[in-house]
Amino acid sequence: MITNSSVYQWCRKGSFVILALVLTSLLLLAGWRSVQAARPLQVAEGPPALPQWEMRPISPATDTVTSTLYLPMVAQTIVQTITVVAPQPAWTAAWWEWIEAANSVPLYQQGPIDCGVGQTGDIWFLAGTDGSDPAARSCTVPPNKLLVVPLHTAAWANEGTENLTVAEKRDVLDAVYSTEQPGPLNSKICRLTSTIDGEAVNHVRLQSPTFQRQADPEAVADGFWFAFQLASGTHVVAFQGTLCDFDSDTPINDVDVTYTLEVDPAAEVPGRLGSYLSGTPISMRWPAAVRRQI
Repeated sequence: MITNSSVYQWCRKGSFVILALVLTSLLLLAGWRSVQAARPLQVAEGPPALPQWEMRPISPATDTVTSTLYLPMVAQTIVQTITVVAPQPAWTAAWWEWIEAANSVPLYQQGPIDCGVGQTGDIWFLAGTDGSDPAARSCTVPPNKLLVVPLHTAAWANEGTENLTVAEKRDVLDAVYSTEQPGPLNSKICRLTSTIDGEAVNHVRLQSPTFQRQADPEAVADGFWFAFQLASGTHVVAFQGTLCDFDSDTPINDVDVTYTLEVDPAAEVPGRLGSYLSGTPISMRWPAAVRRQI
């Protein structure tokens, strides 16, 4: 049986042994540090190699993150550029020559159409209506075309025994739109709107120079116009020009048209007028006092 005195003596002897081991370890450690301190400093030739996983390209973890990162780029790409240009009087005369050469057919078209028929050069024309029914049309046009559009326009060309001078013709057309005098149709312009992709664009009133129309070499036109150029992509062009009764404000002739235009660099060459000219001439459905009004 081990007594308390025996345990004490045993612990005392063990303590001396442990103390000796600790002192020996401290002496060895101090010596190793002295040796390291005495060695010259070695400079590495380059940074240590990174672990392999850190050198791999970092990619977004989810599709959602990818979309978020590229949203600014996408937004920049889909911005559609619209350049609104002040139309020129000569363009309005050219428009009337174009509509006559096309046998007035563009005024009555609905749905998908060929906007290239009869078009040449850098200036293309879009048609209104004869004022009877709204029209919704769609077509493809090449880029870099200046599009000229009438909200509402009227022309006069002498027929038969008529011999109005240029000034008299302009007076008649001015009275059609005037809000000051009723004119030959007891009418006035009462509504004019023009938008591209939902944004309002400016329009102006123009009188054309003289031009050849039917047998009259001095036909003239009057009306409200806008012109623009579009970037590639899909655009919606809407315009309305309304004549109202001078006294009652009741609409009597309403040009209301919406074009959906696809501006495509790969668009085909303009169409020909043959299909238009083969048909029977279309009446403009207007009184003799104002001819070829749309």
